[in-house]
Amino acid sequence: MKNFNLLFITDIHQQKENLSKIDFKSFDYIFCAGDFLDSSAPNLELAKELVCMLPACTYLIPGNHDKPESLRTLMQKKTVYIERSCTTLLGTDFPVAGIGGARDLLEDIQLYRNYFLEDEKRIDYFIEQNGIQSFILKFCGIIESADKNKKYSIIDNQPIIENNRNFLDNFFMFKENDIVDFAAHLPSMKGGILMSHCPPSGALDKLNGLPNAGGKKIASIIKKKQPSLVLCGHFHELSGTAEIENTVIFNPGALKDGFYGVIEFKENTKPLCKSFKL
Repeated sequence: MKNFNLLFITDIHQQKENLSKIDFKSFDYIFCAGDFLDSSAPNLELAKELVCMLPACTYLIPGNHDKPESLRTLMQKKTVYIERSCTTLLGTDFPVAGIGGARDLLEDIQLYRNYFLEDEKRIDYFIEQNGIQSFILKFCGIIESADKNKKYSIIDNQPIIENNRNFLDNFFMFKENDIVDFAAHLPSMKGGILMSHCPPSGALDKLNGLPNAGGKKIASIIKKKQPSLVLCGHFHELSGTAEIENTVIFNPGALKDGFYGVIEFKENTKPLCKSFKL
């Protein structure tokens, strides 16, 4: 295969100004891992406008904020939509596949709660780093104590989850079991690209004071299907590169914060990934 360069952007979060600065014509291929919408202050019409700013040849998956069906329908009409599907780069036999959204928040919350309750020293460390008011602690049922002699109390978190269903339902998510069938029918990805909004478990997925929270099935796909590159985002703070066996994992940082990635492909070498700021 001839040498080529690839642009990768992710986590736009309604930042039209940053997206407008990208010179798409400078790249052979364009990949985007979504999050056009920002659920903290959603503007659906703006998110749709941003989708339409992408070249039609963009390979695209939705982010976890891209829940509205009308937004994802527009993605399918305007771009090369590869959510839970496999294709090839235009004009090549280079395999490309995509997994949009992020791990189910309920699975994450249970993971975090179990992690904290296995060793309460972890709670103390997390509070030191992030404060007692963290929404993560709240959803785990770890709340500020009314007893002045205690930092926190541990309560049943199910009522908290039920009282916040509207918030949890704002996101486009997958359970680990949801992608089993897709993984089973995915052909070899050897030498190809897997784009996943959520990182794989064990790579670029560990926030300070928390356990690894990436997709376990995504990590399994990488080991079995052997793509040369995995493009991901979701955790804005965890930009960089990592490796799982011989696969390079790359998160360039969020376009929301002005970051984008450029990947150079050369025959018989690992892809070279670089992050730039606008």
